Amino acid sequence: MVLPYWNFAKGVSHFGYASGTARGVAQRARLAVYKLSFKEGTFTSDLIAAMDQAVADGVDMMSFSFGSRFVPMYEDAISIASFGAMMQGVLVSASAGNRGLDTGTLKNGSPWILCVASGHTDGHLQEL
Repeated sequence: MVLPYWNFAKGVSHFGYASGTARGVAQRARLAVYKLSFKEGTFTSDLIAAMDQAVADGVDMMSFSFGSRFVPMYEDAISIASFGAMMQGVLVSASAGNRGLDTGTLKNGSPWILCVASGHTDGHLQEL
């Protein structure tokens, strides 16, 4: 199958380095963005509505860097809404959190969420 020419960007570079033609892995992918946090605050109902709307719109995956304080999974809006998305075949990827190594610092740790974290090498961590 020959892909249409508009899936490729010719003559690209990173400040003159690595010049060539750019193309994405998922060349037919589309991006959908849903607002769930407002200047008045971030409310559970907005989070659930955004995730439900994304599922209704037919997205294949959701990715968000958002978490709440530790609460049991049956009270966690992210856990509940992402379970509903997973049941509809939508992959949900979410941040693990940025609070360090202490117990209870993992956010979005439900087994149906692809939990993503960053790592680093640090002298303090090497002592552990």
